[in-house]
Amino acid sequence: MFIQGTTFALSFIRDLHNLTVIYKPNAFIYHVCQTSHHINFKRIRWHYESLYDSSNDTDTYCKRLFNNSDCFDFYYGTSTSVLVIKEPDMYIGKYSCHVNINSTYELTSSGYIDVKLPTNDIDDNDESMGSFNDKELGKLAIKHNVPFILDENDVTSFGKRIQIGGSFFTKCQSVQSSYPIHFLWIHLKNISATEQSEKIKTIRFIDNNDTRIKVEETKYSSSLFIHPVELVDDGDYICIASNTLGRSFSSRRSLIVTERMILPRIRDNLLNHSRIDLQHDGIRELICVADGYPEPEATWIRASDLSLLARNSTRVLLKFDNEMHGVNQYICEAKNKHGLTKVFMTVIIPDNQTKPLLSYSDIQSHSVLLKWRVSNGRYDRFNHFIIYYRRLHHFDDSDKEEINDTINVEDYKQVLIDPRTTRYSFTFRVMDLIPYTKYEFRLKGFIGATPSAYSNSVFIKTLETIPDKIDNLHGYVWNETSIVVHWTPPNSTNGPNFYYILYYTTNTSVPFDQWSHKIVRVYPFYVLEFVMSKLNLLFVRVASINAKGSILSDFHIINRSLTNHHLISTIDKFQCSPNDINHLFSIQWTIDYESRFYINKYIIYYMDITENNDDLIRQLIIPINFLSIHKHESYDLYKYEFNSSLFNLNYNSYHILRLNLAVIDQNQNHLSMTQPAIYCTVTRKYVPNNIRILATDKDFIRLSWTKPTRLSSPIYGYTIKYRAVNSNQSWMVKQTNRTEIFLSELRPITKYEIILQAYLNSSYTDSSGPLTRIEVTTDETGNFLFK
Repeated sequence: MFIQGTTFALSFIRDLHNLTVIYKPNAFIYHVCQTSHHINFKRIRWHYESLYDSSNDTDTYCKRLFNNSDCFDFYYGTSTSVLVIKEPDMYIGKYSCHVNINSTYELTSSGYIDVKLPTNDIDDNDESMGSFNDKELGKLAIKHNVPFILDENDVTSFGKRIQIGGSFFTKCQSVQSSYPIHFLWIHLKNISATEQSEKIKTIRFIDNNDTRIKVEETKYSSSLFIHPVELVDDGDYICIASNTLGRSFSSRRSLIVTERMILPRIRDNLLNHSRIDLQHDGIRELICVADGYPEPEATWIRASDLSLLARNSTRVLLKFDNEMHGVNQYICEAKNKHGLTKVFMTVIIPDNQTKPLLSYSDIQSHSVLLKWRVSNGRYDRFNHFIIYYRRLHHFDDSDKEEINDTINVEDYKQVLIDPRTTRYSFTFRVMDLIPYTKYEFRLKGFIGATPSAYSNSVFIKTLETIPDKIDNLHGYVWNETSIVVHWTPPNSTNGPNFYYILYYTTNTSVPFDQWSHKIVRVYPFYVLEFVMSKLNLLFVRVASINAKGSILSDFHIINRSLTNHHLISTIDKFQCSPNDINHLFSIQWTIDYESRFYINKYIIYYMDITENNDDLIRQLIIPINFLSIHKHESYDLYKYEFNSSLFNLNYNSYHILRLNLAVIDQNQNHLSMTQPAIYCTVTRKYVPNNIRILATDKDFIRLSWTKPTRLSSPIYGYTIKYRAVNSNQSWMVKQTNRTEIFLSELRPITKYEIILQAYLNSSYTDSSGPLTRIEVTTDETGNFLFK
């Protein structure tokens, strides 16, 4: 039918048909009348004609269906009206949908409903007639070849309370039919514009066009899944199963949408009652990140006077630029309508306006006198001072080191000074220094627990002195013509032109200046070509010598009984591998598997060739029980991993180590050393540290870090490479000159490996900058996870 005054032909999209319906307890029949073009739903009227005697009071009462909620109910949508028949077994008959176009034209659709029961001989007065179960009704549906929805298979889906953001799932299952079954989901809801206005009953047809809603069907079933649930999803869901002969209607699947109630929580990037030292931790600001539902308001409060310092939604930044120095307590509060949570942080803010001025005098070989003064002159306010000092690269005469407001205390030794012990003279002699060694000194004072700024750096070189006396002199007969003598080298040469002289004799009555001798350089052992009779004793001493003088060791006596009787094979495949990121150093080697029974320990001889000083070599003892051993058929593979700080090295940005490995057997005999030496570079890479995972979500990760300290070159920026772990995908790359980054467009529930590298030139091409690697997993939902 054409609508008058238009070119539109009005028709029904959904109209009425003659239907066979199997009676279903607690389920209604839903007649849907929908037109092809928009009309006001008030123009749609319904009419009912009973198949029984029209004089029946109930039929008469329900014949006109407008506003008759006792017998029927109505829901409305765009050009749609739904008639709900509440007692389908009582109102069997003809139903008509009348669409009033105007005073002249009307569009009508009608259909009969035949409700089938397990028996046609129903006695209305027989109270023994109870409710029918779904199995009996399902058999009846199969008999009439019509659908029938088995609600008892989905009892748990009725009347669900789901929070906003949650998931809703329900399913309807029909008995089998010879004719194809089509499923339709409808959503019925009571809404009102305001709380005071009358509620309107509305209908929505469910389809798969909504990204939140999925409908999946099989031959005899249909499933409805909604995620995330929103407030508009509240209401009743009806599954309608149809074929050419009839229909079946599910019971109402009620979804009650409730507001999410998540108490506020402050993420663990801030630990309650933790203590932060801005000077040492390299932190300039604190970020408080909270989540909850509704989103909480986050605030920073100074605890001493409860002053509000900063406020924001979910995350708030606290800067210390305008805060007084001292040991201050701050409170981060996160609050929403459901509750309040707090985190207390103690922050040590240094007094950067007070900077000690450090100087020195009276340098000795083992000590130096330090002096300092404070700019404000209030010496009595300081309760203690700390001196920081370290050895520097031996032959580097440059004092032009970058002076930072912070230092890496791991590189320094510390001395605590109580001014009362010096009678407030503000001088202190640092003892136990190594002669002929360059040092750097810095100092800071404390008023209570509040530190001052670091002082200026002072550089000194201790004076030369005679060498230290060697220890652990030992020797043994290697073979008929060779004797091995070895000893422990000193920790320092104490001056230039360092070497050893090995003195030996079989006759102690000979004056010492007539003893035979050999000059030994670098390595603390020597193989004497010497034939020793069974009755002879060999007396040995070793002198340590430098430009300032010499010192002799004690005597050591070697006899024929000190013979190496065990044959230990040569060390093979000696390798080294530094891990500068974690400050680890590992070595490995192979040796004949039978030799392990005769080995007491290993010795690493090492020399830092960047110091251009071949006079001194140091040693590192490796206990046998610290090794990991991998047994093979004819040899053992040994591995040893240790912290590179065990190397006794003067501070430098990098070291090139020359390494040899030797064996000490069960008799403390020094056996042959690996040749040639191997070389490894150890770099003091101060990687971007204090890496914090500020936030994760289903599709992003936010990171922050602090700038590496004590680098020889300035940092121009950072490059961040990231990809899913074990994905073999190409790296995604971002660059920034800030100390935080936002990585977006990620996949949910995915672990990402992230490499953060500092670059040392402005073109971001220097790959020698320090780097670090972390792994972070994105969240499952859209809820923030702050760490």
